[in-house]
Amino acid sequence: MIKVYAPRDAGEFSWVLLSIALVGASLLAGWVHAQQPPSKPPAEAKPAEPEKPTTTSIESFRDPRAEKLLPNTFPTLGKAANPAVLKAVKAAAAGAGNAARQQIEQYVEHYIGELTNHTNIRAIIDRENPLPANAGAHLAIQSATNSLLDPILTARGANNNGFLNTYNQVLVQALPPVFENHLLSRIEAMIVLSQTGSPDAVPIFEKQISDPNQTVWVTLWAARGLTKVEELSNYNFDTAKAAKAAKAVADFLEREKDLPWPVQYRALEALGALRQANTIPPMKGQPEMAMTATQFLTDPDARLEVRAEAGWALGMLQVQAGIAKYNYAMIAHTIGEIAAKLGERIHEDYPKNVTQAESWSGLLMSQVFQSFEGVPNARESGLLKANHPEANAARAYIKQVSDKTKPVTAAAVKLVRDPPGKSAQNLKDLNTKVADLKDWLAKNRPANAWLVPGSPVFPLNKPQVVNAPPGGEPIANRAAGRER
Repeated sequence: MIKVYAPRDAGEFSWVLLSIALVGASLLAGWVHAQQPPSKPPAEAKPAEPEKPTTTSIESFRDPRAEKLLPNTFPTLGKAANPAVLKAVKAAAAGAGNAARQQIEQYVEHYIGELTNHTNIRAIIDRENPLPANAGAHLAIQSATNSLLDPILTARGANNNGFLNTYNQVLVQALPPVFENHLLSRIEAMIVLSQTGSPDAVPIFEKQISDPNQTVWVTLWAARGLTKVEELSNYNFDTAKAAKAAKAVADFLEREKDLPWPVQYRALEALGALRQANTIPPMKGQPEMAMTATQFLTDPDARLEVRAEAGWALGMLQVQAGIAKYNYAMIAHTIGEIAAKLGERIHEDYPKNVTQAESWSGLLMSQVFQSFEGVPNARESGLLKANHPEANAARAYIKQVSDKTKPVTAAAVKLVRDPPGKSAQNLKDLNTKVADLKDWLAKNRPANAWLVPGSPVFPLNKPQVVNAPPGGEPIANRAAGRER
């Protein structure tokens, strides 16, 4: 299984490596799995002591492009290195020695060979003619990926920037051919590259995101790589390059209409991290990237995880002052609706699945909170801190929505953290806070449901026909203008 919706998760690659080892026969059909919340308890269920978490069901996503990458006929790349070289590079990453660039290149090529080795791939995908249980090939791909990742993490932890810069340069140079190899090889290679945080890797991420023939599971990690670049630069990556990358992400989201929701989530995370609401200069005066995020924010059929992440992304985006009448009130109102829905889900799920309720609470504490307040080191992030003229005009309204969501978050956190004996009262308190938020939102709907004049009209609360401003496209009873 692939963990995908833990807010701002850490240790993000280890579980993916494990998933590749566990998916096994499912890979033969081109499937990738992700956790799915269990079904809701019956409506008549009364508050009770939480039971043990129910077994999670499995949600499967099929990417036909992945199926074409399963035959174990791709060329083996790389070249085996002397064990002494491998040991020297690992020591150099920790600052316990020196390694020449040539040695680092040999190290990387060695593990590329392990990632693309036919026997190692067969150990995972061939269930009809399995290798002996004690064969080292069973864990070889996982071990190779760990070995490529370890120097990044070790050098970063030791502030060994000289080694890290050289190592990242070698990865940027050596890994691209692997993205045209076997499904397993290309996914693992992109996991490694996504952790570098290297600006030099951005063109590679863009290329893979823009490639309509690339499997979405590689694209997911390419998007994560863009986010990592911004995080490690304190969200100060070159504006023009960030806008170009953000346009590639937005085009990907617009092009792929049936993306698995974990991929949508990571792409929206990247869109927010890149912080560009529009291309430079804006095409037709429209905030194209913000428009894409708003489609997901307002889509009543989208997963709550995805909608919450879209709200986070919109809170991160920097909007040029020349974008007139940007509708901050509509964005804030919709994020308030998502907070209310999250509160309802927590109330419904807690009696049967505490773990799922905690996950929903995490979205309130992270995505919803940060959409208003921003994130550390990201200047003017969060709707409350945006310096756009329209943000200043809508500041009071945005603050009211934010202030109404905070009691819901506090009640949710109290519910999942307090001893089970207090659950009945805490469930009642959460229900009251959610009702108060919903009542306020119903009485304080924004005047307009478009993002900017001339853009599509997005659904607010319940889909309904709304007259668009001149040049706008009226949209009724469908999700955020997205074709299905």
